[in-house]
Amino acid sequence: VNGGDVTSLINNLTWTSFEIPHSKDPIIDTLGAINGLWEYQLSLTIFTLSFFVNHAYTQWRMTYFATRAIQGRINGLCMLISTGAKRSAGYGDVDGTTGYARADEGNALHGDDTNGGDGTAAPAQNKKRDARKLVDDVARYLRMSHTFFWAST
Repeated sequence: VNGGDVTSLINNLTWTSFEIPHSKDPIIDTLGAINGLWEYQLSLTIFTLSFFVNHAYTQWRMTYFATRAIQGRINGLCMLISTGAKRSAGYGDVDGTTGYARADEGNALHGDDTNGGDGTAAPAQNKKRDARKLVDDVARYLRMSHTFFWAST
């Protein structure tokens, strides 16, 4: 076909509607070359996508299980801090729900309020800590570290 453009190919069809064309027809010959290219690209695309999806899924599973493990450790640490936080003598009277001791009631964690257990009072530079503030600070820092882990993966 002269020129090789689509219009000249369509105008010079050698078959009628619903008839199977001959394989040597110029338009069928052109489509045959495209079919070969299509099959080659299809194989390459399927291999690439399969490899990428498998690798991405493996990475996602590793990250998922690591973050679930970190989440469990954070939960355990928060539970330890919460159970170890000093409570007020009037449980529930201080903040209405948790009864965490305030700074004017001693150290934030259970134990004596002395320095080193030798019976002497703690030095003035060791400020008494609010138990609720301690629990909130630890929880905030742990959530922040978990967020940084997510951001780094």
